[in-house]
Amino acid sequence: MPTATIRKRVGGSARTRRRARGESLVQRPALDTTELKGALGFRLREAWGAMERYFCECFREEEITPATYAVLVIIAANPGCLAAEICSVTSISSANIIPYIDELVERGLIRREVGAADRRVKHLHLTEKGVVRLEAWRRLEKRVMQHFQAKLGAEKLPRLLEWLGSITDND
Repeated sequence: MPTATIRKRVGGSARTRRRARGESLVQRPALDTTELKGALGFRLREAWGAMERYFCECFREEEITPATYAVLVIIAANPGCLAAEICSVTSISSANIIPYIDELVERGLIRREVGAADRRVKHLHLTEKGVVRLEAWRRLEKRVMQHFQAKLGAEKLPRLLEWLGSITDND
């Protein structure tokens, strides 16, 4: 049956059209990624994906991402910090930090305070609600860490964090 006919009859996604043609991704052999298994960037990306998926599963009801969590933790540890300072210690660009901050303000977790010396400057502070939510989120983050500690072993996770720090420090 021609693809155009299937598309007209079945409509829907590419997966639906494949099923109508009797095709399935399950029947295909797994892709060969042998060479990539030795590539640091590929393995780091795979590890990040696994961590992000588990984090999002644990934090699903809270509707936050690892980046949102990181921004809130930084503000809690550095009351009065600036968005630009958060950018300098994270991989979040100055163009992308504002939506994270706006979201946290809208949720009532942080507030912006106008600078005394320069009214264009906005200092960031946790609200009381932010303090309460952060404590709950820290318990969820602890669960994420325990999950990966169980996968790696108690002695390997601290070493992994140290090694990752060696890669990222002073870059």
